[in-house]
Amino acid sequence: MTDIIGPGADANASSVVTSFENSRFRVELPEEQLYFYYTYTGRSYEDVRIDLRADNRGVNSNNVSLTCRSSSDGWYEWSVGSDGLWYLYAVTDTFNIISNGGTTSLKQGKEINEYTMICEGKTIAMFINGVELKLSPVTDNNYGLRDGTVGFNISSINVTPVIVEVDWFKISEP
Repeated sequence: MTDIIGPGADANASSVVTSFENSRFRVELPEEQLYFYYTYTGRSYEDVRIDLRADNRGVNSNNVSLTCRSSSDGWYEWSVGSDGLWYLYAVTDTFNIISNGGTTSLKQGKEINEYTMICEGKTIAMFINGVELKLSPVTDNNYGLRDGTVGFNISSINVTPVIVEVDWFKISEP
């Protein structure tokens, strides 16, 4: 399932282009403030590991996110900016920041990065290119999201075009 949200969605959702090229899933966001979500709806997960390999082919101003435990109660979202700044949210009626920081493990520019998010019990662990973030794992005692679907997000912020090719997206046990 896919969805496009964000401040620019009403006017520009139809401008988003997705395709498969050379066995990669390509997402093109030609307008600002668009958030493209892919959700795997085949199964609901409680404890889960999500891995994504993404190749930045556009401007160096975008976000790549992983999501877990998405349900009618909300979801956890770990969003990594192309500048290395990251945010971990519990998304309920709004985006609630649980933790945030920065990393030097992210390769900037037209580079390939691997992202890993592990949702296990009350903790969420986050890795970029195999390196665990300094503030990881994070324990959530406030929102208690227990199970749901998983997915990823590609976002354009204020510079376009954002073009990201997803080489693979894996779901496994932690």
